[in-house]
Amino acid sequence: EFVRTHLNGALQRLNAATGMFDNVVSRIQSRIDKLKGKGVVTTSVETSLSSAMSAISVAKADTKALSDITASVNASSSPETVRSQMQAAIEKASASVKAAHKALIDTTAVLLSLVHSSANVQATTSTSSN
Repeated sequence: EFVRTHLNGALQRLNAATGMFDNVVSRIQSRIDKLKGKGVVTTSVETSLSSAMSAISVAKADTKALSDITASVNASSSPETVRSQMQAAIEKASASVKAAHKALIDTTAVLLSLVHSSANVQATTSTSSN
């Protein structure tokens, strides 16, 4: 029972993280759409977002694998086997969640850079036309 409780706690944290990632992706996509509407070339941030979304998919798959281990634990399961499987799955899922988080941070940096450069271009254009 302790093992199941520990796994469920880890699963809740990992699922919360991947859920937040989905929210961040939709917000970034919204910003990309706004920039496109203003005529800004967004290829760099779209490429970065695509990579981040791939990393998020891996994190979700690894979290699902951990969930499957949780579901397979029963009274007849060997504690040593379950512990080693659990530890490996938690480490793998945690690493992939961290990688997805870093990919989103990198995408946000690319987006901010694009926003700042487009603001500078618009400011220069406005000043030049005056």
